[in-house]
Amino acid sequence: MRFVRALGGVLLLTIGIPALLAGGVLGMLTRHTDPAGAFSARFETVHTPGHAVVVRDLDELLRAEAPFTRVGQARLRLDARTADGPAFVGLAPADEVRTGGSQVEAKS
Repeated sequence: MRFVRALGGVLLLTIGIPALLAGGVLGMLTRHTDPAGAFSARFETVHTPGHAVVVRDLDELLRAEAPFTRVGQARLRLDARTADGPAFVGLAPADEVRTGGSQVEAKS
């Protein structure tokens, strides 16, 4: 009977310790959220000789730099500023970016 109790204790520890660690990590992550529950981060200033900064694969960038955004439903909000004030942030099809498409079509 002693053996069964010892084995049961070892099994409970095997399950309990990883659960405790996971809970601690999640607790640390949730402390960094704002009142609405969102995560935020400041990035370094980006300088470019041209008029645009191109991110070739946003999905790959998020997987590498912010893996928590890959779980469940996530939203990405970008605030871009220049020395003169707010800057435009836009998305374009890769083919248009490569060819430097000069025609922009507004859809309402």
